Amino acid sequence: SSNLNGAERCLVETVKVLCQSKRYDRIVVYLPYDGKLRSCLEPYSEVRIAYIPWWISNRKYTFKEKIKLSKQLIKSSISLSKEFAREKYTSVLTNTIATPVAALAAKIVHVPHIWFIHELGQLDHGYGYGYGYGYNLSYMLMNLCSQKFIVNSKYVKDFYQDKLKRPLQIVYQPV
Repeated sequence: SSNLNGAERCLVETVKVLCQSKRYDRIVVYLPYDGKLRSCLEPYSEVRIAYIPWWISNRKYTFKEKIKLSKQLIKSSISLSKEFAREKYTSVLTNTIATPVAALAAKIVHVPHIWFIHELGQLDHGYGYGYGYGYNLSYMLMNLCSQKFIVNSKYVKDFYQDKLKRPLQIVYQPV
């Protein structure tokens, strides 16, 4: 989201540290809409607004809704991939399990993707893949699109370890 919830506050901290490391010439953050998060990020990064639909839900999708969502995810991913290619990004990080758009876009243009997972989905927020595409398909797509997975705690690591096929690295944050 573009609010100041837990994962979003961790994103601000992550961007701040990356900016201070001076390893990156430029950091660009894509938000789904304008909100409080933007002003927190702007001192450290460029902020852009992009259509980024979620693939998780708190209810079961009908078949028509799944088709509509698939079209939205593909359209948004293709649009973002064109921007990634034009901007010549060297890496992409997704800061939530709520959407695969940046991961798919990075895959399309062969840019390394990192998934930073802060949440469990169904267990902690009531949102899950099981309502949309199902857990197995969602985890398969995450594995296909990402070169690295980072999690914010041992609990989250233990939850995802058998679902994601790469080692999960823990990065603790004080937020």
